[in-house]
Order: sequence, then C-alpha cells, then structure tokens
Amino acid sequence: MQNIQTKTATHRTLHDEFTTFIETPTKENLQVILRKNLGETNQIDFKSEWIDWPKLAQHVLAIANTQGGMIIVGVDQIKDTGEVIPKGIPKLHDPVDVDHGLRKYIPHQLHFNVENFTYTEEAYPKIGDKLFQVIFIPDRARYAPFIPNKESGDDIRLQIYVRRGTASVIANYDELQTILNRRIETEYSSQKEFNLEQEMAELRALYAHIKPTFYLSYADQHWIDMQDTKDDEFGTSYDNTYYPEESIDEFVAAAIQAKKARIRQLLRVST
Repeated sequence: MQNIQTKTATHRTLHDEFTTFIETPTKENLQVILRKNLGETNQIDFKSEWIDWPKLAQHVLAIANTQGGMIIVGVDQIKDTGEVIPKGIPKLHDPVDVDHGLRKYIPHQLHFNVENFTYTEEAYPKIGDKLFQVIFIPDRARYAPFIPNKESGDDIRLQIYVRRGTASVIANYDELQTILNRRIETEYSSQKEFNLEQEMAELRALYAHIKPTFYLSYADQHWIDMQDTKDDEFGTSYDNTYYPEESIDEFVAAAIQAKKARIRQLLRVST
C-alpha cells in the first residue's frame, strides 16, 4: 500500500512540474523536470507530433548515448529564436504501442518510460484542452554505446548515434571515446552480464569508423605519412598504421579457439 501511495505522489509531483513548464515554458522549469527525474542532463528533444518509429528510435538511441534525457511530444520549437510553443497532440499513443513500435529498433538494455499529460480547459484555462506525452530515457552508461538492433533492416542505419546540439547524428571519434570512457567508469568490465550479439554489433560499428587504407588520387596530391603504399595509374593507396592488426574475422577465429580451450579445460576438471 505504501509503494502505491509513493508512486501516486511521485506521479502527481511530475504532473505538477510538467504543468508548470507547459504554462510557462522556460529552460528553468524544464530543468526542474530533468533534474528530479533523470539527474544532471541537458538532452531534450521537442516534437510537435509523433514521428515514424525508425526516426524516433534514432533520437532515443542518441539521447541514451548522451547521458539520457527526454523527448516531449506536443511541443514545437522555433529554430531561429528557440521559442517553445506548447501545441498539444490530437490524441495520446498507448505507451504499450510506443514500446512495441520502438523495441524493433533498440536493444533491450535501453530503458525508457512514456508518461501522459492531459489537461482540461476547466481545470487549466491557460493551457486549454491539450494532450502531451513525454519519453523519459535514463542514463545507463554501463550498457553504452547503444546501437540499433540488427533486425531493424534498412529502416535505420547500424551506427552509433549521439546528440550534438539539437540534432541526433552519427558519433565521431571523440564522441565515441567519451561514450567508452563513461562505460569504463561504471566498471562494466567487472560485471557478469554479456550479450554476444550486442557486443559483436558494437565491435563492427567501431570498425566502421576506421579505414584500413587511405587513397590519394594524383589529381589531389598532398603528403600522407603512412608506411606501406601501393600505386596504380590513378593514385596511391596508403595502409593506415592505426588500423587494428587483427581483423574482426581473425578476432572471432581466435575467440573460438580460446573458447574451445576453455571448454576442454572444464571437461577435464569435471571428469
């Protein structure tokens, strides 16, 4: 009974805080919601209406990779001035449908929660009869980077997305380094949890950000300090000395051999 009362009180407080923001949409009022529900984060995305699942999933992934945050549906933001306009949406999406729509694209370790905010003109004359929904995305650095599920197909690219300003974009090297450093700081490496498919997908995504060779065409000559070179009639290719010596296939083959050795050792111990 006490847990039910606590959850009810928490939801009522959240509703009041969001109402304050909608009636007076300032950054200060928005930060109150973020700080109390998600901690110290500035990642906010405004949507005037619900968008298709693949694009929404990209924003959810980007926010999850950038310390968490929230997506507010029913609020428009003018790009030139940054002014926030609480427009509301015609109807509420069932949170279960939102979960089903997004789960095709995002890994199960990525958590989010959908909250409904409804108002009546009688109770809230300043807002009128408006509906809003908010997707809260907590920071789970120990599981980052989050990438789309491989079953997503061509709807969303198999890349690591982050928030850069007000946009969800593919992470660059420095942003990837930040994500990985945050993951290390959570002491994830000492945990027992391990998902092979997720780990391999992340490894492939990381490899996609580094090229094994550089190509210099004769039409655009400039010096590249690399070791091994190969010439053809159009230009010169240079091996990237920073590219990992071990390819993904070589890594997998070595891992299989190590796993076999481990199994044999266990079998000998058990017999």
